Amino acid sequence: MSRLLITADWHIRSTVPSCIEATPEEWMEFQKKSVHRVLEIAKENNVDEIDVGGDLYHSERTSTNECTYLLQDAAQEADEQGTPMYIFAGNHDLINHSSSNIPKSAIGVLLNSKCVHNMAKDTSYIKACNFDEDNYGDARMIFKHVLTMPSKDKPDFIDCETPETLLEKYSSAQWVFTGDYHKNFEYCSNHRHVINSGCLMRQAADFEDYTPGVYIVDTETEDVNFVPIGLEQKFNHNGYEKKALDQTIENFVEGIKAEDVTLDYISSLRKEALNHDKLLQDKINDWIEQSGN
Repeated sequence: MSRLLITADWHIRSTVPSCIEATPEEWMEFQKKSVHRVLEIAKENNVDEIDVGGDLYHSERTSTNECTYLLQDAAQEADEQGTPMYIFAGNHDLINHSSSNIPKSAIGVLLNSKCVHNMAKDTSYIKACNFDEDNYGDARMIFKHVLTMPSKDKPDFIDCETPETLLEKYSSAQWVFTGDYHKNFEYCSNHRHVINSGCLMRQAADFEDYTPGVYIVDTETEDVNFVPIGLEQKFNHNGYEKKALDQTIENFVEGIKAEDVTLDYISSLRKEALNHDKLLQDKINDWIEQSGN
């Protein structure tokens, strides 16, 4: 195998992101079109396989049967066109971010599907581990779902990997494919590569100008090409007036400090969310999902 389509962070979900103007039906249809576009790009570029580097789902809470059917159908179509789809679990795919919970998570159902190939087990020429595992040995090509940012973009207060630290840590690897960071980038030094494909769809208010896409990688020639997905999304700007959002967050914090909230942090978040509008409720739920609860 030499020609790969590299992608990650699909975040398939039943709920419409707060920044997107769409009905639930329109949002689900857009997700189907985005995934189908990946299959089209794979076929157009004659790749050997599609590699999805984690976070196929947005969260367990929003992983409905329809989301799983969407992914199963895509995997079946990929197999039929001769570009099998390989996956492994990212943090958003797992309850409590633990691979021990795969049987309890939607991704567990997906991994048991006929046409879905488990990259974490099928390691004939690559090495991939689920989010909370790190057993890469001396593999030449690895997939790792870990927050990785270009050195020039990394703020001092964020604890994450950079391409340089990853290549130092995995000294035998020529190719490192990462996920979790939602902006795409490519790094190469002395014929050693780190590629982060970014998110497949825009799902945050500050990503309106971002270009989602996938990478086509030839591991023999070392050619790397970024291919945009090329689908338009309609953003809801009215819900993200900064002054209004700042005020609702201030009100939320005051509510959390009240004496009648429980001492359990997640319970407190859920309880206080009920006192605020949908914009802040969605934001709080996103925080909860990010924490894995």
